[in-house]
Amino acid sequence: MKVGILNPGMMGSAVAKTMVNSGHDVYWISAGRSDATRQRAETAGLHELTSGAEMVNTVEAIVSVCPPHAAVDVAEMVVEAGFKGTYLDANAIAPRTAHQIKDVVTPAGIDFIDGGIIGMPPTEPNTTFLYLSGQSAPAAADWFSAGPLETKVIEGGIGAASATKMCFAANSKGYNALLTALMGVAHELGVLEHVEEMWEHYYSGFPAQKKRAVKSVAYNKAWRFAGEMDEIANTWEDAGVPNGFYTAAAEVYGRIGHLRESEGEQTLEEVLNEVKKNQ
Repeated sequence: MKVGILNPGMMGSAVAKTMVNSGHDVYWISAGRSDATRQRAETAGLHELTSGAEMVNTVEAIVSVCPPHAAVDVAEMVVEAGFKGTYLDANAIAPRTAHQIKDVVTPAGIDFIDGGIIGMPPTEPNTTFLYLSGQSAPAAADWFSAGPLETKVIEGGIGAASATKMCFAANSKGYNALLTALMGVAHELGVLEHVEEMWEHYYSGFPAQKKRAVKSVAYNKAWRFAGEMDEIANTWEDAGVPNGFYTAAAEVYGRIGHLRESEGEQTLEEVLNEVKKNQ
């Protein structure tokens, strides 16, 4: 089968590689993409196309792996290009956003599948999981049969896979936002070293581990996590649960997201100063 991937970033290229491993021809769009993206695509064994129009006339299915804030726009682009096949959205979005995308693509004759990825870009089996829901989810699972990305088809229809992703990420990524804010407050009040002392006393190795995590997220992922926290906040709101945790987490990540554009790595102190910027 011929499948398009939008887009082969770090996770997208790993998803695409699993489809290549499973015997499918996978295509990507090179227009406007970086040299790093090209390298990932070539390493994964993807076929190059130059435009969205060329893709929709080539592939039978499209898999979307993009920052959550762009998920609806990407779906609209696919519809505008005239695609008529199967569309799998594998982004970190709220169930309400999954339904919004379904409402965008299905009137155009596109078969929609809801997906949610849990884990890092996989390099070996049983480490990263793609949850799938919707009527055509079992068929989509076959696209990834050879791994290393694992698939889990679940009941509940459109929104169930996204809900699973939102609840998992609420812990892993929400916790890091809380920790970043907590350390920012302790730094501002001049007591961070004392807090770290107690962390080390009760949880050996915790301070060093979490300082590395805060810096890594600030420089590599916060720009993308801000949108994901907004999606989690929407999920909480629709479930009737207070969502202030995650609107605040989105703001924390939003304040440090620009650090990915910095030249050279800043210190933890400089990262924490960004948390309270503009207050």
